[in-house]
Amino acid sequence: MCINPSCGIHVRQSQEEYDDSGAFQIIDYHGDYCVVTTENGDPVAQLMLMQVSGQYVNRFCTWVYRVGDGVLADIVSDLEGHEVFRETHDVRENVKGAHQLVLALLKDDGLELTES
Repeated sequence: MCINPSCGIHVRQSQEEYDDSGAFQIIDYHGDYCVVTTENGDPVAQLMLMQVSGQYVNRFCTWVYRVGDGVLADIVSDLEGHEVFRETHDVRENVKGAHQLVLALLKDDGLELTES
């Protein structure tokens, strides 16, 4: 969705963006971390996985990445290596609340992070 170099991926700023297709991203920075909530992968791939393996993958996810004093764009080539928290959820109406809860817990040092 990013075509703007001044968005939350490239600049340390909060962003909440929704488009006409229903895609969205919510981004917030706090200290050395960036909290991102968006869709959890390709919905078609999720359906195929469910049909083949019977595994169900929640549709939405909130991640926390360690970005230091940088931005999300700085670590995009190694997101997994910077991921310190992940929570999946499946109710679209709850994605903003889930994001806000993770951000609040991060700010209050109440989030268990897996630092590598």
